[in-house]
Amino acid sequence: MLGWFFAFATVAALQLMAGSVFVKPYDEGLILAGAAQVARGGVPYRDFWSMYGPGSFYALAGLDLVFGESAFVGRCFDAAARAGVVVMVLRLTWGRIGRIGAPIAALAAFALLAGVREYLFPALPAIALALVAMHAVERGLRRGVPAAPAAWALPGAAVGLTLLFRHDFGLLTALACLPALWLIDPSTAPARLAAFAAGIGLVAAPMVVVLVAQVPLRDLYENLVVFPLEVYVPNRALPFPSVVDVLREALASHAVRPAAVLLAYLPLLVAAVHLPIALHGVLERGTVSRRQRASRSISLGWALLNTLLCAKGLVRFELLHMLPALLVSIVVVTRGLGRQRARRGVGAALMTAGAVFASVVVALAGRALTSSGEGLPPSAFVLTDWPSCDSTGLPRLGCFRMMDGREEVLLFLAKHAKPGDRLYVGTGRHDKLTINNVELYFFSGLSPATKWQDLHPGVQTTRAVQQRVVAELKRNPPAFVVLNTEWDDRVEPNRSRIPSGVTLIDDHLRACCSPVYRVGTFTVSVQREPDMRTASRR
Repeated sequence: MLGWFFAFATVAALQLMAGSVFVKPYDEGLILAGAAQVARGGVPYRDFWSMYGPGSFYALAGLDLVFGESAFVGRCFDAAARAGVVVMVLRLTWGRIGRIGAPIAALAAFALLAGVREYLFPALPAIALALVAMHAVERGLRRGVPAAPAAWALPGAAVGLTLLFRHDFGLLTALACLPALWLIDPSTAPARLAAFAAGIGLVAAPMVVVLVAQVPLRDLYENLVVFPLEVYVPNRALPFPSVVDVLREALASHAVRPAAVLLAYLPLLVAAVHLPIALHGVLERGTVSRRQRASRSISLGWALLNTLLCAKGLVRFELLHMLPALLVSIVVVTRGLGRQRARRGVGAALMTAGAVFASVVVALAGRALTSSGEGLPPSAFVLTDWPSCDSTGLPRLGCFRMMDGREEVLLFLAKHAKPGDRLYVGTGRHDKLTINNVELYFFSGLSPATKWQDLHPGVQTTRAVQQRVVAELKRNPPAFVVLNTEWDDRVEPNRSRIPSGVTLIDDHLRACCSPVYRVGTFTVSVQREPDMRTASRR
């Protein structure tokens, strides 16, 4: 146990050191801002809207209360989630492929995670917990003597935690566990399933009770069901990248990095091979031992988890959203290689494993080689640099940095804002949206003037939500309005590219506020006063 803890701490430190020095506006900004509100007594879905489960907000809020609110605390939490994934990959492959193969699989997972520079992505703690759940199911099934029903509460508890971080991932993990729990012995399956469900309820029910008691049911349903299913899919979907076009771009730019998106196809290939094989093994007739049934049930569970995560990633087909399926694919391929090795038939499995690992290494090497030329953020060795950081006047930022005028905006707010002031962070237009700078709420320390602080196409572009936003802005007038036009003209091949024609927020902001500061694509405005003059920095 001590060795696994040491491995976890080491991987977390290395992931932290390999991170970008630049704070990202989307997931990182969302979780930092939401956790800060929870730490001050806010409740998700009531005081701020989100499609994510409450787990990341409450976990990081707890860390904020202990260590203070800073980007560094958030990155430590992110690094711990990444380390959890890597250690679980090592644990799940240890003993399956030898003491060399398992570290190689863990190294591939480490390199892949280090190369994905989107931080506080709730899918990472969720996939770490999903791997824990699968490991717990596997341990129970592989025991020579059937485990007592109560033992199946452990994988259920892991699924319950997964639900809290990503309710969709929790559901997919539960679906992947169910066949294994049933097939090992259908006559005793009801007791196992009851204990499994009890484990889920034991962990998830307290949070559900808290949310139901404090959040209107309409808001919970809207945030966690309606928006993810009816809004996210059409407004965020991305098509499959053309392999030919991607390779042509890589050749034209003389860089390997553009081809990294092709890694997203690997989980689909693994699922296409592994799921039919696993189904065939389960459906094959004949007398088999309990050990064989356990092995086939586990194999089906892994195949289902990989396939279900692929289906989830297909909505927005890119490396980040296929990352959970890719991490599971590393486990599946490595374990498959171990089985093939035992049977002395390593050819096909070796080729598949080689494709996965080599693709990861090549893509990340290309990214590193081209990072300086393409303006990508460098690595942040924050553990060694932290004591020598220059004071920026932004204590929550610390050693980290923000690009393109964001720090200047924060310094302006720090100089002019008073305790209790409210802030609204928007875009140049609200009838067509991509993202906004939610991170400015956190780093400024100012409370959002509206619960709709995260701007999302299909949500704040609608008349119904814009009416709610304007009503809140009138009820809680923001002392400062920060608008960024950076993403106004960004076009994605989905419904977000079509303007809604609703300009209620824009009309209200023009009527109530006057610009007082400009830097880059940012404009800071205040409630209109006749003697205000605009200050610009060119």
